[in-house]
Amino acid sequence: MLTCLRLPPGDEPLISGLLWRNIIGQGVFQLGLMYALVTHGDVLFSVPAHASVDGPSVHYTIVFNVFVLLQLFNQVQFRARSSDTLAHECH
Repeated sequence: MLTCLRLPPGDEPLISGLLWRNIIGQGVFQLGLMYALVTHGDVLFSVPAHASVDGPSVHYTIVFNVFVLLQLFNQVQFRARSSDTLAHECH
């Protein structure tokens, strides 16, 4: 069995302090950005506000697309970092 697939020994936590810091930091960044886009995105991108449009709005389309891109970049970053870590740990 590969050594990288084993659980951490003994009392070592599954999620380290550095990982918690990265998770919380990314969450705060994404929440702040999404809040700013929902509340002020219509002014930032010079599009009509959602309340003034019947049907789908460009404002919420931009908010959705930014959310999807944030999730995609987060996954790519995680995979790049974890593949570097796994390459060093597995032998």
